[in-house]
Amino acid sequence: MLLPGLAHAQTVSQGYGVTGTVQKGMIVMLDPKDSRKVRALTNQNDKSMHGVVVSANDTVVSLGGDSSTAQVYVASNGKYDALVSTQNGPIKSGDIVSISALDGIGMKADSRQGVILGKALSSFDGTKNVSGNAALTTSSGNKDVAIGFIQIDIGIS
Repeated sequence: MLLPGLAHAQTVSQGYGVTGTVQKGMIVMLDPKDSRKVRALTNQNDKSMHGVVVSANDTVVSLGGDSSTAQVYVASNGKYDALVSTQNGPIKSGDIVSISALDGIGMKADSRQGVILGKALSSFDGTKNVSGNAALTTSSGNKDVAIGFIQIDIGIS
């Protein structure tokens, strides 16, 4: 017997060890040297996108990994907050989000991204709810970008 509303696929996260530094909201990939660990995703490895780091209590079911190491929980689908930047301009609700030049941080996708994280469910223009800033060196010079959290309907494709 199925109980409606009890548990959905979006309410499951998996516990992993960590390589390097990751925090809640970062987009991660499995560590190529140890599939029991995750690391911040880079735009060079976008095809390895695995999900977003969430709190264990953000989901109804959290599957633990190796209990001997510090763990983070990763959601690969569902509606969760993720870190994004204004690298490709402001993000509006409905925009597609992919990995930016900043490790573990998303941005509004354009035709150059081969893998997407999902669809933005909220907006970020870099003026409100800013968590930080970063300087990027681009082919057209230096660019300052704002970083913040938005909710994303995660569906990696």
